[in-house]
Amino acid sequence: MVRGRIFETSSGIPVLQVPEEDILAVGTTNPLADVATQAHVTARMSNPEPTPDRLSKKGTGAPEGGELGMASIKYGDLIQFEPIESVVQLRDADEAAAARQLVQTYVISEEMAEKLINLVVPQLQFDRPMDNKGLLVVGNYGTGKPHLMSVISALAENGDLATHLNDKSVAGAAGKISGRFKVVRTEIGATTMSLRDILVAELEEHLAAMGVSYSFPPADKVFNNKRSFEPHLGGRTR
Repeated sequence: MVRGRIFETSSGIPVLQVPEEDILAVGTTNPLADVATQAHVTARMSNPEPTPDRLSKKGTGAPEGGELGMASIKYGDLIQFEPIESVVQLRDADEAAAARQLVQTYVISEEMAEKLINLVVPQLQFDRPMDNKGLLVVGNYGTGKPHLMSVISALAENGDLATHLNDKSVAGAAGKISGRFKVVRTEIGATTMSLRDILVAELEEHLAAMGVSYSFPPADKVFNNKRSFEPHLGGRTR
């Protein structure tokens, strides 16, 4: 058991603050000395000195159970971590189980909660009339862009995932978009195709899988893609 106070930094990283009286050793700038200290502390924890509170009624030096209270301690019993996936693939969210895990493991900071509630959800919802705009996610490598997009797309596509969010206020707001979208996830690699041709090809493929047969006209034959696209979807224009 570890005693302490867990809190979240401004960047969304969880931190455990342990009381000073519970700290067994403090690291130094000497790694060899630290290794020796760790070995000493580990040995002491595995074979604690008999004390009055650990003595059995018979005074044998072991509690009633035959073993010292800390003799079977294992680090794995104290703290367990989920394996860290260094790079999240956006298209992993196509699978229901992967989508659920991505939603469950997304750490929502106070700042991110504010953006999701007041920016992302209002732009995606379509129950209340407003000038909805597209969303562009920008960030440095390793800042969690695919994970964020996976979470948003998974919530929009699946109506039962909002309850798996670790922030109740975001889960409540997500109800406005939860399960109300068909989602097309795609990634663009090295290619000479134009952006329009890439997106059009992906849309045609996914529409066919949904039972919608439609081919976009060539780029030089249309002046408004939205206008040529909507009539073929009937009521499914969102």
